[in-house]
Amino acid sequence: MRGRETLAAVAVAACALAIGCGSDGPDEASPATSPSPNSTLTAKQYAELERMYLAMVPLDGLADNSDARSLRRITRGTARACRQVDRTDPLLAGLVEGCERIVGRLAAFATPDCATKQECAALLEEFSAALRDLLDTLRETEPIVEREVGDQACRDALLVPEQMPSLERAVDAFDRFADAVASGDAEAVETTDAEVDEALAALDEAPSTKKQLQTFRRDCKPVAS
Repeated sequence: MRGRETLAAVAVAACALAIGCGSDGPDEASPATSPSPNSTLTAKQYAELERMYLAMVPLDGLADNSDARSLRRITRGTARACRQVDRTDPLLAGLVEGCERIVGRLAAFATPDCATKQECAALLEEFSAALRDLLDTLRETEPIVEREVGDQACRDALLVPEQMPSLERAVDAFDRFADAVASGDAEAVETTDAEVDEALAALDEAPSTKKQLQTFRRDCKPVAS
């Protein structure tokens, strides 16, 4: 069964919104491209979304560190950034829908209570529910972004569609892992534990928040008024 530090690392593998916590390769300068005339982001929308990305960038390093105190501090900062977003703006409201709730649920995994198989199963079920909450929120956000943002490159930067299949796989893997732990079937636990590792490895291939911030800055520059 996974230890406390690994579960904390697992928790930060999925972040609120379309902002992931994937692997981060070497820094690359964003291409000097002109903003699309169809991006339709206002200066205010751009500034608030950029602030959200910046608040989440520190989550990228937690999967390697898995320090509980740092996790709590950074998730609190992320939740605070969520609360400060203007909810009267349809696009911004859609992008931060569920943010505080999901971040709060994931933050609880900084100090997981997993002394018995029942507690471990309950913990895994709760984490799977948090991932499902994130996945459902992203699906609900997609039509809002499609409606409010005219440029496809900017829409893709905000939604990160490539991470959806990995999230679906992770939800399924954690569901089955929780069932195996609850049943006490050692063979099933070993098999599903390996499936969780594979699902998380796939999820980790998604762009890091830092990379997503670079893509956002490149593809979602606001149209000059």
